[in-house]
Amino acid sequence: MAVTTPEALAAAFSGALNDGDAGALGALFTKDALFVNIAGMRMPGRDGIIDGHRRALAGPLKGSTVTVEDLAVIPVRDDLAILHATSVRTPRADAPAGGLPPGRTVLVFTLVRADGGWLAAAATNTPIAALPTAVPARS
Repeated sequence: MAVTTPEALAAAFSGALNDGDAGALGALFTKDALFVNIAGMRMPGRDGIIDGHRRALAGPLKGSTVTVEDLAVIPVRDDLAILHATSVRTPRADAPAGGLPPGRTVLVFTLVRADGGWLAAAATNTPIAALPTAVPARS
């Protein structure tokens, strides 16, 4: 499922997550794409991305809503772009216990234009963590 703009791909990605539709999410990727999730798990190929997200949507992401903010597209060539976005994960009231807590991540997609639209060839989802505060040295 190629989309017409990089921005539309980001919207379709969060929409597929929110709909719990791993197949629709996987359709946004090339056949040989690679996705790395917030735990550092590599999901190779469209089928691996679908399987990995199917498990996540039935487990730690169940009952969560994902929104995309601060979208930036870096055009590299007519057929290549890098997309950066902040993803905000919010558990809904019906989310089961033990799921992922609220959180923010940075999504980085490498996008290629194919068949009249855009597909992700690679994506990484990196958690945004608070930096530790420095502890003054004791004298």
